[in-house]
Amino acid sequence: MVGVGGLTAGKESSYRLRGFYGLNKLKLDTPRQETAFVSGSDDRYDYYWFVITDAVADPAVPFEYQVSVATQGGFDPDLFVSLRDGRSPTAEDYDLASTMTGADSIRISSEDAYWAERGWAKEAGVVVVVGVRYAAQGTYTLVLTSPETQQ
Repeated sequence: MVGVGGLTAGKESSYRLRGFYGLNKLKLDTPRQETAFVSGSDDRYDYYWFVITDAVADPAVPFEYQVSVATQGGFDPDLFVSLRDGRSPTAEDYDLASTMTGADSIRISSEDAYWAERGWAKEAGVVVVVGVRYAAQGTYTLVLTSPETQQ
């Protein structure tokens, strides 16, 4: 059971609750090798998720994560990431993206300017949804890493 309560009297609020299942959770330093299947010529996405909780106990604790995708051959997947709200990112709706030819990588750091620019707090934890976009069949490896200095 989940409950949501507001703190400001007379103000309407909107919120989104989303549950994630463990089957497509990214685990730190645990590469995932996946095979992408495409029917037709439209781009397709595979989605994965993880939660950054480093700043929950102590907001001063810095964090840095990197999501990377690579493949062999001509298969060229791209990365799209949404932060905080649990939406599935697409090429039209994302917070961070990497669409280079070849391997792609996205760095997420507590030091990035977009936290302050967007008024986002990290102290409640950050839901990260990663979309791997592909337009052809192939095999890719996706990995979540963090510097060894991370506590």
